[in-house]
Amino acid sequence: MSQHNGRDDGYKQAIATQMLTNLLQSDTPYEEHLHRNLLLAGQHLADDLPVETAVSNQILDRLAGLMLETPIEPLRKQIASLALKMDDTVYKDAITCRLLVQLEDESAKTRAGAARALGKIGSKRAVDDLLPHLEDEIQVRKNAAWALGEIGDQRAIEGLLAHLGDENVEVRRAVISALGEFENKQVAEGLLIRLEDSHVYVRGDAARVLGKFESKEAISIIVDHFLARLKDNQETEPRMIIQALGKIDNEKMASALAKGLLPRLECEKVQIRRWVARGLAELETGLATLKSENAIKSLLVCLEDKDACVRQSAAVILGKVGDERAVNGLLACLEDDDESARRIAALPGTSAVAREIQPRQYSP
Repeated sequence: MSQHNGRDDGYKQAIATQMLTNLLQSDTPYEEHLHRNLLLAGQHLADDLPVETAVSNQILDRLAGLMLETPIEPLRKQIASLALKMDDTVYKDAITCRLLVQLEDESAKTRAGAARALGKIGSKRAVDDLLPHLEDEIQVRKNAAWALGEIGDQRAIEGLLAHLGDENVEVRRAVISALGEFENKQVAEGLLIRLEDSHVYVRGDAARVLGKFESKEAISIIVDHFLARLKDNQETEPRMIIQALGKIDNEKMASALAKGLLPRLECEKVQIRRWVARGLAELETGLATLKSENAIKSLLVCLEDKDACVRQSAAVILGKVGDERAVNGLLACLEDDDESARRIAALPGTSAVAREIQPRQYSP
């Protein structure tokens, strides 16, 4: 009985091998561009079709080579999808292993392509091989960082954090983006440092990533850092920190920051009031916190601050909040000695004021 089954299996393998051989040799129109026959052959392997090793290796070699070389994104996605489908077959990690060989190629271009392809596939098997390439040439470092983020394995965190200060801007941005896939205390603390990076794009990326964190621990760390950078004994303006507030789109985090900053509007030091007001004016979320009775009172007081910058920022905040209780204060601001404060108070976006101004402007 077993001999009979063995002969049947051998026969099925021979038939499948011949079928795929014919498929690969078919002169199909536009095959060199569409690669339909190759992809179909790959699908048969993903279906765990028994095929002679020589033919399966030919298919896998060609798929890995195409993944590495093609600039066509849909093709890359198709091959990555096939590689994932092979996880439950004898061909598990077969494409990944071929790309790992290319990751050690003498050509930086080939290594960079292999790193990106490995990220597309997302196999955790590639993590340990990708980490050393964070020390490679620029494009390889960038692609390796991106790939580690796409794979999302915790083993990558320490290596990525070590390269947050890479000398190349694009590599730093790739590392920040990758770390955005890992939300924990260590990552949050590392990214906070990049809020004061020398390059505006890096600062913006770090702020955007931090602004998406949602865990209670991460939010607490981030809020504490922002508040500490706006402390009373601060000597120089933390301009980058203030600008970063505008990148936060997490409602909980923005609300916590608003609650923490509001009391500092009453600080005796004018520069602290100025920085805090600017920071609150940058917020685009968490505005519900600024609609509380105490918040409105504090902001209305700021409209009469001796510092023009504080008055300007208060007008911006009240305009965003759009609360009717702010109308009289903003109308009074239209008579401010500072031109910018007058202009801000009259902006169309200051809806509550606009409704009051328009009849005065157009009524006979």
